[in-house]
Amino acid sequence: MSTRSGAVRIPLATLIVLIWLVIGVVVAFNQNYDRFDSWSQFVTFLLAVVLWPIPATGGDVAIRL
Repeated sequence: MSTRSGAVRIPLATLIVLIWLVIGVVVAFNQNYDRFDSWSQFVTFLLAVVLWPIPATGGDVAIRL
């Protein structure tokens, strides 16, 4: 069994979460969730990032505080 020195191994679950969040940020900005005038808009942005399939398919994610 050979190992390369300096090789970085990223667990599969971490890689999937990272890809999920990157896609979520792209979708959130594309769907205009990028205004941060209030805390509710910031929380809505975070929800849109995590729940990106909803805004990507035309749904709406919003928190009203």
